[in-house]
Amino acid sequence: MFSQNSVASLKTEFDKLSKIMGASEVRTTFNGEGAYTNGKVINLPAMDMNEDMTARDQAIARGYHIHEVGHITDTDFSLASAKKPSKEIHRYWNTCEDVMIERKAIDKFSGAKRSLSATVDSVLANENKHWSDNPEENKARRDKWWTEVPYAALQQARYNAGYESEALEAYVADMPDLLAKEARNFADEMTAAADTAECYELAKKIKRRVAALEKKYGKAVPTTPQMQAQQKGDDGKGDDGSDQQSRDEDQSGLNDYAADDDEGDDDEGNGNGNGDGDGDGDEDGAGSVSGAGGFDLEAAEKREQDNMSAVLGAYGKTFGVDTCKDIASVYETHVDCWKDRLKIYPNRSQTCNSMIKYAKDAVNHAAGSNLYARSKIPSDVNSYGSRLARLLLSQESKRNEGGHSSGRVDRRRLAQLVAGNENIFARTEYTKTSETRLMLAVDGSSSMSVTQTIAAIHVVNDALGRAGVKFDVSEWAAYEGHSAIVMHKHAHQNYKTLQETLTYQPCGGDTPSYSALLSYAQMMVNWQEPRKVLLMITDGIPNDGNVEITLCSDLISQMEASGIEVIGIGINVDVGRMFTKYVQTDFTKLGETLLGSLEKLLISQGHAHGS
Repeated sequence: MFSQNSVASLKTEFDKLSKIMGASEVRTTFNGEGAYTNGKVINLPAMDMNEDMTARDQAIARGYHIHEVGHITDTDFSLASAKKPSKEIHRYWNTCEDVMIERKAIDKFSGAKRSLSATVDSVLANENKHWSDNPEENKARRDKWWTEVPYAALQQARYNAGYESEALEAYVADMPDLLAKEARNFADEMTAAADTAECYELAKKIKRRVAALEKKYGKAVPTTPQMQAQQKGDDGKGDDGSDQQSRDEDQSGLNDYAADDDEGDDDEGNGNGNGDGDGDGDEDGAGSVSGAGGFDLEAAEKREQDNMSAVLGAYGKTFGVDTCKDIASVYETHVDCWKDRLKIYPNRSQTCNSMIKYAKDAVNHAAGSNLYARSKIPSDVNSYGSRLARLLLSQESKRNEGGHSSGRVDRRRLAQLVAGNENIFARTEYTKTSETRLMLAVDGSSSMSVTQTIAAIHVVNDALGRAGVKFDVSEWAAYEGHSAIVMHKHAHQNYKTLQETLTYQPCGGDTPSYSALLSYAQMMVNWQEPRKVLLMITDGIPNDGNVEITLCSDLISQMEASGIEVIGIGINVDVGRMFTKYVQTDFTKLGETLLGSLEKLLISQGHAHGS
């Protein structure tokens, strides 16, 4: 369905990479414009899943994903919460962590270095261009070269690790001598750091060193020619050509400062994130380095994020519509979904927090809600579901499959005997529903009838569960453009659990049909079962009307060509323009309609379950 170079294929690869690196629970989403991670989800800018990516951009995306998975697996985030470092220390700390997590990623996955090299090359090509395009800013940066020590050490460590990047080589070659010497010293220590705790201690050491350099060189900033002359005169060479004399001289300034700083409380902030804690070590003004005219690490990090968004964002906005093209985020609970939306829409905090509370309350009252909904299932529908389960358990289909070298002669193939083909025999084959996996995808927009829909889900859950058919149950919806799927049941989970835990919670007026279909396609194309069926229920026209209907129709054709059967269930709405196979019904007949559709799929078409 998707080409090997498509965005969708790359997303599938990301899931496999996460498992290789020990983070199978990590999900990759494609939403909005930014690239970020929250510890459970790695988000990339919204991209068209059908779009083919260049080999270079694929490698850049892989490198970014590997880097973020590395943070999730090897960074101790609890330590940051406990230490409450100032912003300055936190940024220094992150440069040390980057080296540590990338080194460990390379140990886990042999292809990591190649992908990380591509990402670093893209980031530093953009960084080098920034300084080339802004000569006055670049001069001010070089005048206060010591402010760049943490960032330079990070890049030097990558260079030492053998990253293949012309932009990285150019960056390292362009470092002034004094900066290069400091970067080399700390690059070795960054590479040696074993964990987050050691990275934290190293970050404090780097901060003290930068402050000492500020104290030594910052009083009279030289012009560039004079600075170069001083660098040559202070290159660390003693009379005998050794490095020891200048190293002792530089370290003396560091040791004097470090002794004073260590009397504080480890450079930790006061927990408000503004870096003004008692332990910043800046009692004499030397503990905090002014970024004015120097290198701004925060600005560099923003340029890095902007570059990543620009590279990957180039594969978005191809349909001419804004609300339907993104692949949906997938969640295990409504609580997780609304917590994520709270981060995406902080200006909607009141709504999101209310929905989080509502979702938690629904979990607490799920047993009662489901019992009530089940009581509303008509007795004849219950009987129908029981009969269907028995049919699925008892029946097998018999099909004559040709192309065998023995069995009964297949008259249709006799002509092939003349051509020397001996595989002209047919055998009776039995196909079971154990070879089928079904996805029940339920519209979660606010126009859906809650009790009647829950009852219909239970009808399907009971019938398929008793028959031992593999199936998943999910709910799809959107809130202000954020498409999401909540998984109520996975194929490996016992159907009886859902009888008490189902928390169907429709909300909002959005119907993100294309996003949902795209997400289900991406999930189901990787299923191992020979037969894959999507039963998609909706009561509304897609958000973007005719444009999105066309997109859905085209996508469904691709899904069917790849072996995924798609059946649309329209509730009081004609879905014939979207779905090749579809049924129209209303809420009062939804359960019965679903059972009838399943009977035609699994029995009438000869796919019953054999014991």
